[in-house]
Amino acid sequence: MTTLSAFPRMRRAIAWLVMATMTLTQSFQVAALTLATSPLAATTTSVVRPNLMYVLDDSGSMNWDYTPDYINDATLSDPFNAGTGAAGSSGDTGLVTVASGQVTAITAVGGNLYYEAPTVVIEGGGGTGAAATAIWDSATRKITSVTVTSGGSGYTSVPFATFVGRLVNATWGMCWGTTGPANQGGTPKDTNVSPQCTSPTQVPYATAPVNYQYYDPAVYYEVPRKAAWTSNCAAGSTTCYYPNATPTAAASNGFAASATRNLTSAWPHEVWCNVSTAVPTAADPTAAGKCRENLDTSGDTLYPDAIFTFRKTYNGPAFYYTMAPAEFCTDDTYTNCVRSTAPTVVGTAPTQVTFNVPSGYRWCSYYNPLSRSFGNCRGGAI
Repeated sequence: MTTLSAFPRMRRAIAWLVMATMTLTQSFQVAALTLATSPLAATTTSVVRPNLMYVLDDSGSMNWDYTPDYINDATLSDPFNAGTGAAGSSGDTGLVTVASGQVTAITAVGGNLYYEAPTVVIEGGGGTGAAATAIWDSATRKITSVTVTSGGSGYTSVPFATFVGRLVNATWGMCWGTTGPANQGGTPKDTNVSPQCTSPTQVPYATAPVNYQYYDPAVYYEVPRKAAWTSNCAAGSTTCYYPNATPTAAASNGFAASATRNLTSAWPHEVWCNVSTAVPTAADPTAAGKCRENLDTSGDTLYPDAIFTFRKTYNGPAFYYTMAPAEFCTDDTYTNCVRSTAPTVVGTAPTQVTFNVPSGYRWCSYYNPLSRSFGNCRGGAI
C-alpha cells in the first residue's frame, strides 16, 4: 500500500515542478516591446521593429451578397484551372447516327477546347454496347473526329452523346439553363439578360444551404449593435442598437444609412415564358399561362425547358428556397449516388450497397436532356 501511494505524490511533485518551470520561463520571456513608428514599407533602417498592421479590404467582395465565390458563376471559369479561360460551355455534344440498331457515326459539335482527349459518353437510345474514341488535336485542343469502336446493338432511337474531359473554356453552372444552348433544360432565348446565376432570382442563389449569406429561416437575425452596446443595454435602445428593419423599407446595410427595399412588393422574381411578348406581373406571374416560375423542383419540373425559353422578371414579395435531399450517396465524396428522398439499400447481401449520405447538390460534367439526368458528378465545392 505504501508503494502504491508513493506514485501519486511523485506525480504531483513533478506536476508542481513543471508548473514552476513554466512560470519562470514565461516571466523570463516578458520584456518591454517597442513598436515601429513608421510602416514597414517606409522603414529606412536595417532593424525592423514589430508592427501593428491595420488591413482594409477594398476589393469589392465585401459588398457581395453571396458566399462562397462560386455562387456567382459569371465570375468563374475552369474549376480545375481557374482563370485559364472565359466562361464557356459544358463541352461538346455528339451528333449520333443510328442504322440497323447500331451506332454508326458520331460528330462532335461545339468546338470546345480540351486539355487532353476527352472520354466519349453514350447514353440511352434503347440499346447497349456502343463505344467510341475522340480524336483530339493537341495543337488546337479541339476534337477533330470521333471513331466508333463498337456500334452496340438494340438502338431503337438516337442516343445521347457527350464528351467528358477538362475544358479550357469551362464554366461552373450553378443555375438551371446557365451552361449554353441545349445543355440544360431548353435553349434560353432572352437576348437582354444572360441566364447566369448572378441574382437572387435563381434557385441556388436564393437557397441558404448553397449561398451561405442568403436568408435562412432557421437563423435568428439580431438587430445590428452600435459601438456603444454593452450587456446592460435594454432591447430597443437607440443608443445601443441600429433601427430595426421594417418589411416595407428594409435597409440594404443595417450598419449604415443606405438604400431600402420594399420586401413585400419589390423583390425580383424570374419566370420563363413560351413567347417573347409575355408580361408577367405579381398579380399574374404566369402571364395568362404563357410563363412558368421555379416554385417547387421536387418533381424535376425545372425551367427553362424546351417550351418555356424566354426569360422574364417581375417584382413581388421576397422569397427563399429550402432544400431537401433528392439523392443519397455511399459516402461524402458524393460520386456513387441514387435518386431517393431517404436512405436506401440497393441489392441483396452480401453485395448490397447502402446509400445513407444525403446530397444537397453535386457538381456534374454534363446533362442528358433525354433522361433528364446528370453525369460524372461529385459533391461539394472543388
